[in-house]
Amino acid sequence: MSKIYTPICSSYFGEKQMFESQIVEKQSCRAQTKLANAATVSTEGLDEYEIALCDQEESFRRLQSEWNELLDHSACPVVFLKHQWMYTWWLVYGSRQTGTRLFILTARDAAKRLVGVLPLYLERLGRQPLALRVLRLLGTANEAPEYLDAIVHYQNSQRILATLLATLAARRSEYDALLLNDLSPKALLPAFLAGWSQTLGGVYENYTCSICPYLKTTGEFDKFIQALSTKHRYNFRRETRRLIEQRQVVFKVAADSEAVKSGLELLFILHQQRWEGKGKKSQFDNESSHTFHRHLAVALAGEGAARLYMLYCEHRPIAVFYCLCYNGQFFYYQSGLDAAFKNYSLGTVVIGKMIADCFAQNFYEFDFLRGNESYKFNWTNLTRPTSVCEVGLTTSAKLYFRFHHFYRHLKKRIRRLEAQWCSARN
Repeated sequence: MSKIYTPICSSYFGEKQMFESQIVEKQSCRAQTKLANAATVSTEGLDEYEIALCDQEESFRRLQSEWNELLDHSACPVVFLKHQWMYTWWLVYGSRQTGTRLFILTARDAAKRLVGVLPLYLERLGRQPLALRVLRLLGTANEAPEYLDAIVHYQNSQRILATLLATLAARRSEYDALLLNDLSPKALLPAFLAGWSQTLGGVYENYTCSICPYLKTTGEFDKFIQALSTKHRYNFRRETRRLIEQRQVVFKVAADSEAVKSGLELLFILHQQRWEGKGKKSQFDNESSHTFHRHLAVALAGEGAARLYMLYCEHRPIAVFYCLCYNGQFFYYQSGLDAAFKNYSLGTVVIGKMIADCFAQNFYEFDFLRGNESYKFNWTNLTRPTSVCEVGLTTSAKLYFRFHHFYRHLKKRIRRLEAQWCSARN
């Protein structure tokens, strides 16, 4: 079967839709229910797909080729949904947690082709006898993916997802709740789950999780640079010229598996040294995270989906930027910088180099991923949100989410009051 790629272009992430998503932090359950009229949970007429539960690690491993082929043809093709990300995450994190098990639902058509995957796992929150059985998306906890969703073929995507959810409803006795993080702003799941949860007598909540700045990389890089603020444009050009002329720096891009493997070790060292210099510790600086990315980056590099941008000064690495790329999108994931060069704006220089390569290599988008750090807005004013979907089905799950919402809003209010108090003092 020939590959048909469906890029997530402006029709997928239109600026107008992004703007509307950012205005409203918490989507109305009533509005979501209207969107889900077509997704009413029913098994009637949905027997054209064969649904199976994959709950064994070896069966999960063997799905890789079919899984990634489906993702290439899916309604939401992003690198964080690739089999390598989710299977590696399960090996390093999920399988080592007490009380977790795989809960992956797969859909196959009459020709036995994989056309849908609901990539879930079951975990227990809290202690017995009050522990909740919660279904979550693979690959989320401990690491930082974005734009997740069910993986369904772009042809008949709604019908495939409705069939998967009907099967999930039929297995309701095996779980108490769904907690789905890091969902794409155009994910299919939220709209379906609004009506799905109502049919099952559950409570549904969907709210913004993170904000991800991004920029379009179509057209010409020189025109893009000219559109930046005068100050930032001047700083980028000056610092690039200064590094080349004064320190004779050399750019290198590690793209093959062996180069990425050795370059990652440099990233770990530089990243940890920088944070230790601040007297802090990053969540990236632990053996589990290093193990995850050692396996993941090498596997993705074999498909051209991972690369490292490296800056050398006299054969010494002074900056390493870890990036993922797939389906025309380029994701800046992590970096390590030599603190001895803090006066040279290494981040600005390397980010500019990466963006220039995106223009030159026909990527249509550069994504900074989650976080509203100020440096990102030197390059762009475009953002889009990711969201969290919560579905409580049992009484205990509903109470848990109600308390969680109260606690979350209380923390927000305390932070606002602290900010107002500090502002008043100043």
